[in-house]
Amino acid sequence: QGIAALQTTEIPTPPPVLHLRTILDFYRAVTDWVAETCRLLQIYDEDQVRRKIMKAVAFLHAHFLDHIEMSDLSSYVDMNYSQFSQQFSLYTHQTFSQYLRDLKLKESKRLLRETGLPINMVAKRAGFQNEKHFMRVFKTANAVSPGVSVGPAKGTESGNSSRLRCITFN
Repeated sequence: QGIAALQTTEIPTPPPVLHLRTILDFYRAVTDWVAETCRLLQIYDEDQVRRKIMKAVAFLHAHFLDHIEMSDLSSYVDMNYSQFSQQFSLYTHQTFSQYLRDLKLKESKRLLRETGLPINMVAKRAGFQNEKHFMRVFKTANAVSPGVSVGPAKGTESGNSSRLRCITFN
């Protein structure tokens, strides 16, 4: 549907008035015409908003490690801040901050799984403010701390080694 529907659908022409017998017939014809025109314009508007949100999400995926605020992103896609916030949540089913947090958590899990980096470096490379903030967010989202989620660093025999990537808090 969306923009493709508008490209293949002609804008309705106003109803011919010669065949209308009464003012009521004229009123109904004009009302129907206005309703159909509004419906088509709404499809166009929804498609434009969807495109802007998709552009914002793509930008966010490419730049989530940078310090990005919702006001910057709403300006980038030329949308009002409040409208952007509402539409972003509608299309992604998450608030802007939840979506950004989840991108950072996904990256941190990848780094924990694929590298031998210590927790403080993982936090920094995943775009978190600091290690303490990262550990709190990670544990809240996953019910375990980052070190528990990956276990001991490569080359260690047990979880008691000093080469663990983090200290587990109870």
